[in-house]
Amino acid sequence: MEWIRPNYYEEFQCIADVCPDTCCAGWQIMIDEESLKRYQKTTGGFGNRLTNEIDWKEKSFCQYNGNCAFLNEMGLCDIYSELGKEALCETCKKYPRYIEEFEGVREEFLCISCPVVADMLLGRKEKVSLKITEIEEEEECYEDFDFFLFTKLQDSREYLLKMLQEREHNIETRMACLVAFGHDMQRRLRMDAVFQMDSLLEKYTDTDSMHFFEEKRKIFQKEWKERYALSQNVFALLQSLEIRRLEWKKWLEKCHTVLHKEKYTTYMEMRKQYEAKSVEWEDSQYNTALYQEQLTIYFLLHYYCGAVYDDAILSKTKLAVISAFVIEEMLFAKWIISKTRNIKADWVAITYQFAREIEHSDENLEKIEKTLTSSVKFKAQSIIKAICTK
Repeated sequence: MEWIRPNYYEEFQCIADVCPDTCCAGWQIMIDEESLKRYQKTTGGFGNRLTNEIDWKEKSFCQYNGNCAFLNEMGLCDIYSELGKEALCETCKKYPRYIEEFEGVREEFLCISCPVVADMLLGRKEKVSLKITEIEEEEECYEDFDFFLFTKLQDSREYLLKMLQEREHNIETRMACLVAFGHDMQRRLRMDAVFQMDSLLEKYTDTDSMHFFEEKRKIFQKEWKERYALSQNVFALLQSLEIRRLEWKKWLEKCHTVLHKEKYTTYMEMRKQYEAKSVEWEDSQYNTALYQEQLTIYFLLHYYCGAVYDDAILSKTKLAVISAFVIEEMLFAKWIISKTRNIKADWVAITYQFAREIEHSDENLEKIEKTLTSSVKFKAQSIIKAICTK
């Protein structure tokens, strides 16, 4: 079996009580069967507490004001303190690690809903790569698994990863290429022509596709109505989702107000001022293009090959670009509100909070992908025009 991890996977270290947030709040923590049995057998005073503070019907920990019942005042876990690390349920042991299973392949990633991971990823200047290891483990067969399509997704993801890291090209050019490639792949899948995906990949790799999209970017630089509309539509979509934290709901409302309360011409003028300031802020510690690159790659790696299960290739590339786009829009809104310089810590805070609202809710992810697939507001051409606007 192939075991795939990003090259920064082993760098993660939990910082426990000094973390700026906690992973024990804001979502329901489900408990696996083995841990439930262990907790049922625990005796004494702590055993009584486990009995009272677990929702045995839902198989989850009880919550108080959105916090896990076992999160103490020091920001630490009482189960860990009382029973040791091995007593943690599988959810708590693994987080922020995330596993995706395919036939013959296991992929493991780190979730940027963790502040430490978000900080580590956004602070990374080295290019992301995937480490592939062969492990001896019995391979599970998946019914109706389309291995031929999966190999095409793997091959094209490898190309997209390299393309997104061609830093001699504008980041908007690279993001536009990603959406266009997803569109072309989806078209071949829709036509039941998976065999043509190889020739498509050759077309993008053998021709100067970056030059083509750079010219498109220059043509679309003044499509301010498209950018304004995409910004409006993305925030409307986020506000329609299941909201986990009240603070996030208020933040979305504030962003929507400051960005869209006036016509697109006002947005355009503010945006031009912001982009000029962003150039002034650039230094060895602050790089907007690099942040967007890392975020786009993160979402691409996490979700792209999952299209083998739902055939939604284009929505996966749109999700990667839209996520990087809206996080940057929130940094724009933050600057309008505070009129203070953005720093890396601002990117980290907004990134992990965005991911907490999106990535840990199947309902939210499904709604986003469905909307990106079916709504005319998120056509590939419109997204490309919007992200190329400067």
